[in-house]
Amino acid sequence: MTDPELDRLLKSVHPPGRDADYWTAFPGETARRARTQRFVKERRPMGRRWFVVLAAALPLLLAGVFLLGRVQGRRERIEPAELSAALRIVSELSTLFPGRIEAVVFEPSGPRIVLNESGSAPGRQPLLIKVCSGGVCRTAVTFSGGRLRLGGEDLEVLARGDHDVMVLGRSFGWTTGQPQDVRGLRLAGQVLEDPL
Repeated sequence: MTDPELDRLLKSVHPPGRDADYWTAFPGETARRARTQRFVKERRPMGRRWFVVLAAALPLLLAGVFLLGRVQGRRERIEPAELSAALRIVSELSTLFPGRIEAVVFEPSGPRIVLNESGSAPGRQPLLIKVCSGGVCRTAVTFSGGRLRLGGEDLEVLARGDHDVMVLGRSFGWTTGQPQDVRGLRLAGQVLEDPL
């Protein structure tokens, strides 16, 4: 059947036998009934609805608990042995390069020494910072206000009071009181008590 044939067929059929008053009153009557009549919706038993909601939420809740446990297990810490080894190496290097140590970066390939050009002692609070990225961790001993490249990021490391460390990157800031995961990096820091 073509479109013109369908049009002819539909136009040949007459509407049901209603008088003109019915068709005039029909829109207003329908609107009045819609405003005054309450629509009754079929209700399901509440117990079944809660069961469905809980059954859908339970796997998400378990996945969240599992991931939270994994994130908590990945927290970076500065171990006491790591701290004492770093202090010992920096102390020995300070005797070889008096007043010139800007930072000592401990990388997987070995320590890297960053010396200042002026030869004047930094005179700032020493800090230990640990940055892990992609399963590789790098630790550095530097001084408050020091700048260094660690974990692929240019960082500025600052002491905040007696115990807090602040790390400023190009697009982030972090302190020891915040969560350790920042833009794919895991961070830990500590103010060193022993002056170098």
